Amino acid sequence: MRGSRSAKLKSPEPTRRARRLALYIADAKLLAELPTTTRRQRALVLDAYPFDDQLLRLSRLYRASRHMYLRSGGRHTPSLYSTSRSLSRNDLFANDLEYAPARAEVMWFKDHFHELAPADAEAEAEALIRFNDISLFHEQNHRLIWNLLPPAPSDKAHLCRYLNFAESLAITLDVALADEAGELSTPLQRMNLLYRRESENRWRERSRAEYRRYLVSVTYATYCMLELVAADDLDKALDYVFPGQRRINRDAVACSLTLHEPFAMGTNPRWQARHWESAAAQLARLHAKSTARPLHLPADPLDVGAELRHVKHILARFGL
Repeated sequence: MRGSRSAKLKSPEPTRRARRLALYIADAKLLAELPTTTRRQRALVLDAYPFDDQLLRLSRLYRASRHMYLRSGGRHTPSLYSTSRSLSRNDLFANDLEYAPARAEVMWFKDHFHELAPADAEAEAEALIRFNDISLFHEQNHRLIWNLLPPAPSDKAHLCRYLNFAESLAITLDVALADEAGELSTPLQRMNLLYRRESENRWRERSRAEYRRYLVSVTYATYCMLELVAADDLDKALDYVFPGQRRINRDAVACSLTLHEPFAMGTNPRWQARHWESAAAQLARLHAKSTARPLHLPADPLDVGAELRHVKHILARFGL
């Protein structure tokens, strides 16, 4: 009887939404206290994008991406922009990049959430997460990668491999940004400003050459995932393409396996099936003045070899 009475007096466990709210407020307060950009960097800041000022100060890679995008003629447009709308459109090639202008709302909410009823505060946090769930850094890099790669092939099979190769490069840059952000990558990911968290390995702390080998291996392992190579075969594939670096390969495979399976198995191939013809036309216009030969990736990922020079070139352009 006493045990039953004691159990009734215990505070109820917080719901998932309540835990999410608590994390959201803690993350927002932590990120808001980070140093902001220097006066020299102010021209890069998007005032309406949450914690853009702090990210530009925190990360050299984040600054490099913004510099490159603006120099390429890229523009940013504030807009209510959800993942659902993003995935239904073929706008990966537009040089006018939309983003959710949620900064003012986030900053107000972190200071005033306690004035709302608990259920209303939880709903507000869910809404802010939902409508600010596209990483501007990732989308910027997609636009840059099209310009840094050779022209795209026009037939469906080769084009889809090309798109997977480009996606793998964008994901690798996400990995590098998370590694640079370190422990802050966790709250930044929960805020959807980053898509990844810091790697558990410590390759970034080693030499630049070793870290680049790791990132090239991450790109290849991710490409294999998008090409639907079985997870059990990834170790063998990387050891075949990159002999003599078994430890790097294992860590690269572990990193690639954190890619969401629904994206690799569902979202990505569905988007390609729907939009490949339009993508081919837009890439053809983008590369119309190029004299380089189109990049044809082999049907078997194990035959990828010389094509990896493009990965090294792009990583170098980002200072990696």
